[in-house]
Amino acid sequence: MPPRLFLMTHKKDTVPLPEDLRVFLTVIRKAGFAAAADELGLSPAYVSKRIQILETTLATRLLHRTSRRIALTEDGERVQRWAVRILEDFQQLSDELSDAHASPRGRLHLCSSFGFGRNHVAPAVSLLAQQYPGLEIRLDLFDRVVDIVSEGFDLEIRVGDGTRQAGSGAAWLYSERQRVGGVPDTVGVFRKAEGVCGVFAGAFQGIVDLASLPI
Repeated sequence: MPPRLFLMTHKKDTVPLPEDLRVFLTVIRKAGFAAAADELGLSPAYVSKRIQILETTLATRLLHRTSRRIALTEDGERVQRWAVRILEDFQQLSDELSDAHASPRGRLHLCSSFGFGRNHVAPAVSLLAQQYPGLEIRLDLFDRVVDIVSEGFDLEIRVGDGTRQAGSGAAWLYSERQRVGGVPDTVGVFRKAEGVCGVFAGAFQGIVDLASLPI
């Protein structure tokens, strides 16, 4: 019987998984499936399966396999170069996101009422600016109702019961339920960016004696 030829077809909307590329590079570096599996904490069968899936996804053979050794095909060498670049890019992306979350940067436009903003929010903003020099912070003070979306604010810091903005995405910095007369004392933060809200909340609570806030 003449040899049968198998063709692998490639779908343009499929891409290899980063994890499969990592397994592939480990197999190359360890020069074998068993050694790669041992380093990755996986079974040799699973490693072999991931390589097969990668080859199917890319519609090409990546490795020449014998009982004693493996060797890269020409396409395998090409994929190796790309895999290194792709995984390095993923690592840089992860590092950049971690740095961005650890050190916020950019513009932050805040508003608050005159008395509360001057006495409590402004000191917190000053502390926040010192802690995160990459932030460009602007604080505006008004004694009126503010539409933070149409007026371009990122956060509104105010004292109240929160009912005016019910359902709008309010996040509470502090709630004191047992005050004189039983009136709740709450500082609400209305935000478009949850991460920024968390950063400001930390700075705010670090500088303000929340139990002493006016009702």
